[in-house]
Amino acid sequence: MEAAQYKIAAAEAQIEALKAQLDPHFMFNSLNTLTELVEINSSQSLDFLKSFGQVYRYVLQTREHESVTVQEELDFADSYLFLLKTRFGEALQVEKNIVEADLEKHLPPMTLQLLLENAVKHNVLTASKPLRVSLSTDGQWLTVQNNLQPKSSKGYSSGIGLKNITERVLRLTGEEPVIENGGSFFTVKIPLH
Repeated sequence: MEAAQYKIAAAEAQIEALKAQLDPHFMFNSLNTLTELVEINSSQSLDFLKSFGQVYRYVLQTREHESVTVQEELDFADSYLFLLKTRFGEALQVEKNIVEADLEKHLPPMTLQLLLENAVKHNVLTASKPLRVSLSTDGQWLTVQNNLQPKSSKGYSSGIGLKNITERVLRLTGEEPVIENGGSFFTVKIPLH
């Protein structure tokens, strides 16, 4: 019985450590975006800061949750996409095809934000070569797919995002996400719980 309690405590500590990685990761990348936006268009910086406050509120509210509904995650993704669209405009195009019955299913919080962030971080986004991201569900999986337009110079990548998603999804569902990197697309499929 003591061994079982120890395993549960260790698992809970590991989940807390995974969640703790998200806060500084999100904050660092958002502040980098704000810095670039101030240099490009300082009048939009205020709108960005207001939206950033709303987005970060979600981060704080969900930090105690192991899972959120697909609906909650999509609402959060919309707020986060506002921040990205402020910066990239039509260079970022997002299409959603979500089955209504899947809106009450669960996934780890901030999964969509991390996947959107990775797509933007690793690909070229221009008006003539927009990054196209598709969000869809099929009853069992949430799929996030983007066209591959790799940046010529690789920026620093800690690898925290995908590793964090994989470990949190595995803990929640007992299944690993499916990650496909090849051809013309990068695809991540998250099992829904």
